[in-house]
Amino acid sequence: MRREVVYGPLAVLVAWQLASSSGFVNVFFVPPPLAVARELWRLLVTGRVLADVWVSLLRVLAGFALAALAGIPIGLAMGASRRVCDSLEFLVDFLRSIPGTALIPLFILLFGVGDEAKVAIGAFAAGLVISINAMYGVAQGSRTRRMAARTMRVPLLRRFVQVVLPDALPHVFVGLRLGLSTCVVLVIVSEMFLGSQAGLGHRIYESQLLYKVEEMYSCIILTGVFGYALNRVAVSAERRIVHWSGR
Repeated sequence: MRREVVYGPLAVLVAWQLASSSGFVNVFFVPPPLAVARELWRLLVTGRVLADVWVSLLRVLAGFALAALAGIPIGLAMGASRRVCDSLEFLVDFLRSIPGTALIPLFILLFGVGDEAKVAIGAFAAGLVISINAMYGVAQGSRTRRMAARTMRVPLLRRFVQVVLPDALPHVFVGLRLGLSTCVVLVIVSEMFLGSQAGLGHRIYESQLLYKVEEMYSCIILTGVFGYALNRVAVSAERRIVHWSGR
């Protein structure tokens, strides 16, 4: 790992420590980094928070899988067919303009307050992001290669698989990464407000209600690590699969 990578986090820790020790802030609400680190270690060693991480992970993966299964075909179809694009573009843009959190009451009415609602809200928001990027991936592909394949009378399906899809895949993976991050955010938020009994969002909200401030900070940090780790997995998969894009 490059040394420059640690400069940002180190600066945040120094500023955090200075704020906690300066007396300008209440240490009850902004505890020092070392106290938060000790609490985070205790949560990990005792295993209290690992079950919450596992529950959130399952919800995120379920929502992301649904989003990818629906968003990729819809986006590719919109990019490949002007008629499909004209039929769905307004609807997709309209729904994308609505914040996912604003739809939580609707999803409560449709799915209740169980896991179904949490997975559905994450899948819905992520699916829109994925479909838009897949659409642009097809639309911005090489016209020269498409015209050459059409001139050589390459069958439509083969043309799509060997010409259109490779051009679109870099955009598709960008959409998948953004969709995964979106799904993490919506699942964590839904865990805070949809009557959860487990999950990182539930743990953060419960800690805040009970004034367990150090535990709250610890779980917030753990949530950031959780999202970052998932993103790194997605980046690694992108580099292995879309090796020709030069990313």
